[in-house]
Amino acid sequence: LTLELLPAGAPVAGDYLGKVAEELVQNAVKFSKAGTPVRVRLIETAAGTSLTVSDRGRGFSPEQIARIGAYMQFDRKSQEQQGAGLGLIIAKRITELHGGALTITSDATNGTTVLVSFPRAS
Repeated sequence: LTLELLPAGAPVAGDYLGKVAEELVQNAVKFSKAGTPVRVRLIETAAGTSLTVSDRGRGFSPEQIARIGAYMQFDRKSQEQQGAGLGLIIAKRITELHGGALTITSDATNGTTVLVSFPRAS
């Protein structure tokens, strides 16, 4: 796990931001091969605050990204998975409730990057 956490302000309570980060990091670790890197980056930009979690796991297809929702687990029959499939939707809903956006970029060979963007705190 590589952390790059810079001072940043976001219009979200620390507990909620922590829950978003927790869910995303748990997924990144869970779906990555042992020994592969997981990177967490928190920075403040001119537009606001960005939290990025990147892994080198198995990735999502564009169709799977479009279908992310509560209790959604992908490839359950071919992949051993734990949990109820709520992590991404919890992170997405908390982010949206605080005026932010969660976007996912992924492919099977390079892993997944989840970007959580919050507007500049006032």
